[in-house]
Amino acid sequence: DQIRGCSALLKQRLAKEAKATAFYNRGNAFIAKNDFGRAISDYSDAIGLKPAYAQALFNRAVAHRISGNAPAAISDFTAVLALTPGDADAFAGRGAAHASIGKHQESLSDLNRAIEIKPDHLTALTQRGHAYVRAHQWASAIADYSAAIAISTASVEAIYGRANVDFHAKRYEQALAQYDQVLALKPDHAHAHQRRGR
Repeated sequence: DQIRGCSALLKQRLAKEAKATAFYNRGNAFIAKNDFGRAISDYSDAIGLKPAYAQALFNRAVAHRISGNAPAAISDFTAVLALTPGDADAFAGRGAAHASIGKHQESLSDLNRAIEIKPDHLTALTQRGHAYVRAHQWASAIADYSAAIAISTASVEAIYGRANVDFHAKRYEQALAQYDQVLALKPDHAHAHQRRGR
C-alpha cells in the first residue's frame, strides 16, 4: 500500500527533493482515506522541505477547506496563486473557502476570475450559482447552474441548486423534475427527499 511504501522510503537517506515528494505522495494517500489531519501534516513536511511546492500547497489548501479550516485554506490558496497566478482551480477553491465564512464579495471576485481563466470550470460555475442565490440574483444563478449542468449532466450540486431556484420561483413542476434527477443520481440526498415531499 502507498502509505506503507512512502513510510519505508522516508526512513531512508533521501535528497531533500525526493523526501518532499515522498511526504507529498503519502499525503495524497491519506487524502484518499479521508485522513485529512495526517494529510495536512505530510503536506506541511513536504512544503517545509520545498517551500515553493505549489501542488503540495494546493492539496493542503483543499484538505484544510474540507476540514472546515477556511482561513488556513485561503492562506494556502493565496500562496499557490503567488506561485501560479493563472491557476483557475486555486481561484475556485479560494472562492469556495471565502463563501464558507461569509466573505461573499471576495468569493464572487475569485469565482469570476476562475471562470475568466477557464469558462467551463464546473466547480466555479456551481459555486458562483450559489453566490448569486445568496444575493437573490436568480436569473444569474439559473444561468450558472445551467452552464454547469451542460458541462456535467451528472452534477448533483448544480441540478439541486437550479431546482431550488425554480422551487423559490414557484416553478414547482420544473423543480420536482430536477429533484427527481438528483435522487436518481444520489438516492440518499436527504434535502432533495425533503423538498420532493413538500
